[in-house]
Amino acid sequence: MHPRTRSTLITAAVLLGLVACSSEESASSSTRAPEPSIGTTAAPFSTSPALSTTTTEATTTSTIAPPTEIVCDADSGEIQTFDVPLGTEVVLVAISTTEREYHLHEYDIELTGTEVRFTFTATIPGEIELTEHPGHSTVCTLTS
Repeated sequence: MHPRTRSTLITAAVLLGLVACSSEESASSSTRAPEPSIGTTAAPFSTSPALSTTTTEATTTSTIAPPTEIVCDADSGEIQTFDVPLGTEVVLVAISTTEREYHLHEYDIELTGTEVRFTFTATIPGEIELTEHPGHSTVCTLTS
């Protein structure tokens, strides 16, 4: 064999060995994160384009007002009227010294007790009555 051909074959074999070694190293390094050196922190990475793609979503922060609490005294004998803007979160508290059954008309909520809490969002315009059952006497009115 000619010395020049032999030299070319040896060079080709060395280069093939380096390429093969480099391919093995690339394949194994793509499945695990590199080892961090002392004093540094390794960040996770990926060689896959699908995994390295990041998306950023816009976030909106809104302040939600606390519910408006309205206390309606069923023992007062007066029909109290409260203005409630539409969209307001409401906690309507009906209190009495004796247990009573209350009905919040239009929202169709019924509760019984000496202190009951109707929690709702004011979405119905007009006058809404809180009545006492069985007599249907009005305890208070909400207007939106």
